[in-house]
Amino acid sequence: MDNYDLVTIGHVGYDFPETKQGEKKILGGAAYFAAKAASLFSKKLGIVSRIGSDFDVRNLQELGIDLSGIKVINGGKTFRWYAKYDEEFNVISSRGELNVGENISPEDIPEKLLNTQFFHVASMPPQMQKKIVSYIKEKNCQATISIDTIEAFLLKWPEETNKVFSTADIVFVNEKEFQLLNSNIRQNKQIVKKMGSNGAEALFNGNKFTVPAPKVDKVFDTTGAGDTLAGVFLTLLAKGETTKKALKEAVKIASKSVTAFGIGHI
Repeated sequence: MDNYDLVTIGHVGYDFPETKQGEKKILGGAAYFAAKAASLFSKKLGIVSRIGSDFDVRNLQELGIDLSGIKVINGGKTFRWYAKYDEEFNVISSRGELNVGENISPEDIPEKLLNTQFFHVASMPPQMQKKIVSYIKEKNCQATISIDTIEAFLLKWPEETNKVFSTADIVFVNEKEFQLLNSNIRQNKQIVKKMGSNGAEALFNGNKFTVPAPKVDKVFDTTGAGDTLAGVFLTLLAKGETTKKALKEAVKIASKSVTAFGIGHI
């Protein structure tokens, strides 16, 4: 098989969003959202995560991508994320249960997936991300590594999160997280700023590309929209698209993702 376009590393499991449109249990986890979106444009993909025996792996087989990096922990409980949103879809409260996802490690990456153009290290505590990024750099110095986080991690571990971000090639953040980054990262890293209903902005190589989001008649659930954007954006870059075209398509798919619970409809 030729080189893979993208390998996503992070959590796969169940999300429980509660919005003004109701509440629902959905397939989730940042790695799942990114991989699902990426699979719309490529099948030369891999995903690395740990799931418990309570997760139906057939949900991942439907993506048509390499699942050799999925480790099933018999008797273990799969990652879960609970979030409540206000009328404007700002997070009021959230709670994560890492469960078997707490032990995702660099060694979970199969050797055949190391020959990849792009690696995306999805949101997880920076201590875990640091080990994964270091391992990838050691095994494939030519790879482009992107990284994402959540505001809670930047607030709890600002030094550790900024440090691991400094080792990545591409950084994904929302507007609040962008303000929490140190000035060196803001000035020198390739950054994709996720701006929700306002679209997204790429700060790449001294250039700034802003893509507005298309109008959405009714928003149901914004969970995973940023991860969806990352999966599309990185896959299109790997396939040779320009930054601007990749971002435009990524915003389009991310906007579609919020029109129902989960992203099975994209």
